[in-house]
Amino acid sequence: GETFVLVDAGISGKRITQGLAGIDRKPEELSGILITHEHTDHISGLAVLLKRTSAPVYALPAVALCLRSMIPEKKEQIFFVEESFSLEGFDITPIQTLHDSADSCGWRIETEEDTFGLCTDLGVVTEEVLDGLCGVRCARHNNTPSKALETVCGHLDACLPEVLRPTVACAPEREFLTVEIGETVLCML
Repeated sequence: GETFVLVDAGISGKRITQGLAGIDRKPEELSGILITHEHTDHISGLAVLLKRTSAPVYALPAVALCLRSMIPEKKEQIFFVEESFSLEGFDITPIQTLHDSADSCGWRIETEEDTFGLCTDLGVVTEEVLDGLCGVRCARHNNTPSKALETVCGHLDACLPEVLRPTVACAPEREFLTVEIGETVLCML
C-alpha cells in the first residue's frame, strides 16, 4: 500500500481536510503526522484532525508533552521521538533546529527511492541542519530568512554532485505542498 504522511497541521482541520480532498486523500488515510514544533501556525488544526484520523503523531519530547497537555483525549496517539524511526517503509530522522519554542526540528524522510528534507522557521542554520539536509533530493524550507536559505542551499549544492542537487522550494507564506517519491506521498502545510 501507499504511505501518506502529513508534516505539521497549522491550518484549520476543515482546511486540512479540504486540501487533502484536493489530492484525492482523506484524513483516515494518513500513515503518520510529523510535528516540527508547537507554535499555533504549525498545530492549530491538529486537535480537529485527530478526531478524523487514528494516525500516530510524532514530535520531539518537549513538543509531544505540550501536545499531550493541549489534546489530552488523544495523548495515546502522540509519540516522543529522539532518534530515527521507521514508519511503513520510511526512515524518519528528526533534525534539531533552533527556534523560540519548547523544542523544534526539521525532518529527513528517506525511502528506497529518494530522500526528502524539511526545516521550517530557521533563523540560524546550524551544522546539524546542514548535515541533516545533506544528500536530500528535495528540500523544503518555510519561513526561513533568505540569508539562512542561501546558506542551506549553498551547502546542499556543495555536498551533492550537480545531477543530484535538490529541488528547493521556499515559500514565505503558508501553502499546501505535496511531494511524491515513488509510492510515498508527503504533505506539508
